[in-house]
Amino acid sequence: MLDAEHSRRSRELAQQGLNGFEIRAELAPLVAELERIQDYPRLIVEAHLYGVDLDPQAAEIATVNLMMRAMADLRAGRRRLPLILNQNIKVGNSLIGAAPGDPRLEAHAADLAELRRMRLELASAPPSPPAPLPGGEGREVHDALYQASEAIDARLSAALDAGLARHFSGVDAHRPFHWPVEFPEAFLDEQGRSLGDAGGFQVIVGNPPWEILKPDLREFYAQFDPDVESKLTRSDVERRIAELDAEDPQRATAWQAQKARIEAEAAYCGAAPDYRRQGRGDRATHKLFLERAYRLLRSGSRLGYVVPSGIYTDLGTRELRQMLLEEGNVQYLFSFSNERFFFPRRGPPLQVRAAGRAEGAAERWVLGGVPVQPAGRDQTAGPCRISGRPIESGANPARVARASEPRHPERDGVPISARLRRC
Repeated sequence: MLDAEHSRRSRELAQQGLNGFEIRAELAPLVAELERIQDYPRLIVEAHLYGVDLDPQAAEIATVNLMMRAMADLRAGRRRLPLILNQNIKVGNSLIGAAPGDPRLEAHAADLAELRRMRLELASAPPSPPAPLPGGEGREVHDALYQASEAIDARLSAALDAGLARHFSGVDAHRPFHWPVEFPEAFLDEQGRSLGDAGGFQVIVGNPPWEILKPDLREFYAQFDPDVESKLTRSDVERRIAELDAEDPQRATAWQAQKARIEAEAAYCGAAPDYRRQGRGDRATHKLFLERAYRLLRSGSRLGYVVPSGIYTDLGTRELRQMLLEEGNVQYLFSFSNERFFFPRRGPPLQVRAAGRAEGAAERWVLGGVPVQPAGRDQTAGPCRISGRPIESGANPARVARASEPRHPERDGVPISARLRRC
């Protein structure tokens, strides 16, 4: 499109009587933009992709994979190493820390605005130009800007971490992640103020952990003896744990530390205003991640997550269903029974059970191969209809889903792949 615009403008300027030098001067901004987007794989990686993981090794692996892909898609003469580790791919606990719209951010608007400006400048000025500048000035400028941005980031994070001290005895051990500080360009305007519904990510995809935030003694000691998790009786487990602790007394200390950490995080998630749709019972990480991710979206954006089927069958997920069905728009929902080689020891062959797709202003659903209509309502209005019966957001649709599924009853842990649109 820009190439066509360049040709059109060249003809227009020539018809106006401009000479070659004048035409080149007029078209210089357009030529510069054409040159810039030739490096589109690196631009996409550096300016449009973000990621967070609690595991530093996972973040490094993701970074290497993205960099290799970006480099492979570039022409040999244009290859520049994308800089995304610690800038766009970061390490932290996605569930603990300031969310967009946190009122504490108002007091730090000036620093946030400066951090936002620096990060945008870093993204537009990569540290590895095609031709090195004399004396390495380009890298020195980039490194100085990066270090300055890191100093502001550290100062802001420390200020926000202070508010977590009442929840955790050692805040750093929980690796809090303050989203508007780490990615200010996604959530804040030029003055460092919240963008509200206009801020956030356009697309979020993920496969969050399916865990209960509750200390599990067997699971902890299973790393030293796998039989502890499920093969031994309760008395045998107690005896074996005593033997393992005798072998290495540090194991008991590590267990107590992990137990305290998990209990503190569960208490935090129960008290934090960010999680108001979790229902009763133990805190489940997939439910926490789903609510967090939904709130990180901007208006009109999309979320694709792999979660257990309990998200649409359990009474404990009623409030999450209300959020998704009343505030958003469920566009696709795929349910799978477990394949033995894909999810070990988890049951019957893989089967697609339910799918939905948006068609214009209406929603169409297919369940067990049978098309179903959503009762003549547009896709934003709800309630959706599965197997000819409406699923109210506050109801438990387990019987509706089970009555329509071919062959296998619903099981806990059956994976669900859902794509949602935030209205």
